[in-house]
Formats: sequence, C-alpha cells, structure tokens
Amino acid sequence: MARLYEMWVWGKLVAAYPKQIEFQVQGHCKTAVDFIKKDEKIILDAKYKPHYEDSNRGILDDIREMSGYARDKRILKQLGGGNEGDEIKCVIIYPEPKKLKSDKDDQEADSDCKVAKSFLQDTLLSQCSEIKWFRNFYKISVPLPIRKN
Repeated sequence: MARLYEMWVWGKLVAAYPKQIEFQVQGHCKTAVDFIKKDEKIILDAKYKPHYEDSNRGILDDIREMSGYARDKRILKQLGGGNEGDEIKCVIIYPEPKKLKSDKDDQEADSDCKVAKSFLQDTLLSQCSEIKWFRNFYKISVPLPIRKN
C-alpha cells in the first residue's frame, strides 16, 4: 500500500507542479528520496501513515531518515546544490484518514472522490504544517480517493 500511495502522490505533485518534481532521486549508499521539488529546494517523502493527521507518534524515525537525505551530496546536487551549512526543508506527505460513510450519507457524499489538497497555491511549503520540535520539517496530508460501490 505504501508504494501505491507514493505513486498517487507523485501523480498529484506532477499535475500541480509540472517540471518541478523529480521522483526517486538517488543518493549515496543505495538511498533514494521519494521526491524533490527543485524550485523550492524541498525534499519530500511519502509515508503511508494516516495517524500523522492527529499525532506525531513515530515520526522521529522518518525525520532521521529525511535528515540523512538532506545531507546526501548526490541528492543535494540534484536539488540544485546547497551551500555548506544550508538546511534543506523537508516535508513528510501522509494520507488523510477518511471515515467511511453509511448508506444514509451516500446521497450527499459526492465530494468524497475529490482530493482536498489540490496544491493550487503558489508554493507547496505554504500549505504544510510545521513540525514544531524540528527546524525546517513540515508535514502535509494528501488524501486517497474513496471508491463507492
């Protein structure tokens, strides 16, 4: 499911920011970051962890992983450089949990198939929530569509 979510997010990012998103950027030692956004110099990593909406439980391991990406010279080169000592902004992308609607609610649930986060604003970073304990770390939800039977 994690890989499927990653591909869903990739499609949304490319549609919103054409020619600004790169996918699976290779680093050293067989590492690869999910996405980079070159114009804002952001590293983005999709995590299929719906609990990030209400909690940062378990987020420390993901922050450590992204900290490594933000210091990997090969990834930084793809991002457009970065001077020694620069802190690269990192964004964790997670699915927004959706509650399934009962049969009674089906008539008014046409909006379930629409994606809440449409990336319509100028910058991706302006739509993110700051992870308060860490400098230059953010998170944003990108919900999955719900298919109705």
